[in-house]
Amino acid sequence: MSTTIPSENYLPLEEEAAIAIPYSDVAPYTEPADGKQWFRGNTHIHTQVSDGQATTMEAALLFKNIGWNFIYLTDHNAAQVNLDCWVNTVKRPSAKTYIPRFIENYPDYAPEQRTEEDGSISYRMDTLGEVANRLNEPDKFMVLPGNEIGANSQNGEDIHCNLLNANIGCRTKGLADVPANLNYALGLRDTMVGRVNAEVIFSVNHPLWKYYDVLPEYVIAHPSIRFFEISNTGASPIFKVVEDEPVITTDQWWDVVNAVRATKGQPLIYGVAGDDIHSYERFYNGTDLHGRLSYIMVNANHLQPAKLVEEMYKGNFYSSKGAEFKSISYNASSKTLSVEVIPQDGYDVTVQFIGTKRGTDCSCQRFVEKNVTDELPEWLKKRPFNRERKIPVYSPKVGEIMQENHSLQASYAMKGDDLYIRAKVIMTAQDGKKPTLLAWTQPVK
Repeated sequence: MSTTIPSENYLPLEEEAAIAIPYSDVAPYTEPADGKQWFRGNTHIHTQVSDGQATTMEAALLFKNIGWNFIYLTDHNAAQVNLDCWVNTVKRPSAKTYIPRFIENYPDYAPEQRTEEDGSISYRMDTLGEVANRLNEPDKFMVLPGNEIGANSQNGEDIHCNLLNANIGCRTKGLADVPANLNYALGLRDTMVGRVNAEVIFSVNHPLWKYYDVLPEYVIAHPSIRFFEISNTGASPIFKVVEDEPVITTDQWWDVVNAVRATKGQPLIYGVAGDDIHSYERFYNGTDLHGRLSYIMVNANHLQPAKLVEEMYKGNFYSSKGAEFKSISYNASSKTLSVEVIPQDGYDVTVQFIGTKRGTDCSCQRFVEKNVTDELPEWLKKRPFNRERKIPVYSPKVGEIMQENHSLQASYAMKGDDLYIRAKVIMTAQDGKKPTLLAWTQPVK
């Protein structure tokens, strides 16, 4: 059983194939690591410019203070380049609550404010350039531009995509369905940044949110899409499945796309981790942040916008939710992926090598059908929403664990019938109280 995707929603195949796919001939982790270092960054952040609690300056400052090296500000359909962007405490009640807290804690970074005719207070959001001028430090910290392109489809399904390293704001239309809106978002990418998109990252965000909205087939149809979110702290599926139903996970979503792409000889899709942060309470209330933030680690010579994007296109980065690698290497001659995990006190480590064999049936086997009316939160009940959902089920052979190790160092030599391989780290707390830590390498084929 397979899904049917209207062909008119997509670019003609010859046009899609003509889009430059940078560095698609480079295998991840094959280049010498001499002179390079790992830079930690958040690819998904919201501020008061859209629906986040923090000011633009505050978001950057908080992440800099915990040791992050870079962040992309990705407010909804907007890039903060406007010198006249004011947030009013009446129109945005969260500004009345949270901006004074920031000013109290960081008075040297307080935003400009004014009193309106009705007596309310408005605060001006610092532009990205103003934030960069205050906080950027060579090879230590950098705030970078981006925006989250989002659309509510007419059938109630959602599609969100990040455009990173692009200082432009753009918005999708509320078209009929996810495929149509995805195609429109790609058109915005091509129009805004050109057909050769080596200077920006276009990523499909949280594909399973809210109710398994973005099927693998939608992305398979677009080989120019090179990135998606394997980990998103703030956007888990709302839909609760029955535990014994083998419905698709985000990990298997990744494997479905890559198994088909590898079979077709197309570039693999890489997994990005982003925190999708809206609430900044954890930075103020003493919450242990370890294992509660999603981020990427990029291996590069210097902390520069173009170098970060280049290394990401080459696959020389990994995604994390607390677990980290000391090293990752891929020997193209022996087709061996090797990793070394950084030990963490009180945690046991498992390294899984995951892949799919050539000839595996990657089509949707069946659907789990469900009416989700009773599970809708109040905010969703206020807007049109497709209550009838079909959740795809794929063969367990798609994204199979080929090898499992319980040591900090592990290697896997690809077999002749392996389409690709990737490593996943799972670190479990020995006391059972701390969060499970995760990390994902990029796939190699």
